[in-house]
Amino acid sequence: MVHYLSEVLISIVRSHRIRSYMEIGVNEGRSLMAVVNNTKLDYLYVCDNWTGKHGGKVWKSHEHIATLLDNCQVPYTEYLDGDSQKTIPEWCVANPGVKVDLVLVDGNHDPEPAFQDLQNVAEFAKIIAFDDVMHPGHNLLDVWNHFVDITPSAEHQLHAEGHGVGVAVLEQLGA
Repeated sequence: MVHYLSEVLISIVRSHRIRSYMEIGVNEGRSLMAVVNNTKLDYLYVCDNWTGKHGGKVWKSHEHIATLLDNCQVPYTEYLDGDSQKTIPEWCVANPGVKVDLVLVDGNHDPEPAFQDLQNVAEFAKIIAFDDVMHPGHNLLDVWNHFVDITPSAEHQLHAEGHGVGVAVLEQLGA
């Protein structure tokens, strides 16, 4: 059975021309592989601290994701290992002007860091997906609603199935 987040991501990649993808909070790579297996990516950015603090297993490194990607045809993959509160701003400084077609924010589920991740990626993301918006163990619906309030020019959707996925289209992409 396909996880609901994966269904949302597959729908996005099938309806937009997604060639670059960043995932914050990769864990076991289920949603990552849903994207990789349903579009032809040129650039992939993988961000996690691999501690399992916010769910999933403790991996300690990205090696299991590199193994998953071994047979995939992604020309460029960059691993941003560590806390997204630090690695994403550092990536922005090192890559000024670079846009990423789709970014999944599914890392730290505490409200303040989750909101900071949304703000950080809004600077370079064309489409943002935000997972676990309605998860009963987190208070992320308020975070999503605040993000929607401060980005009124974006097209916003909230998929309430599962634990909820918020989608913000900040810049239109070709089909």
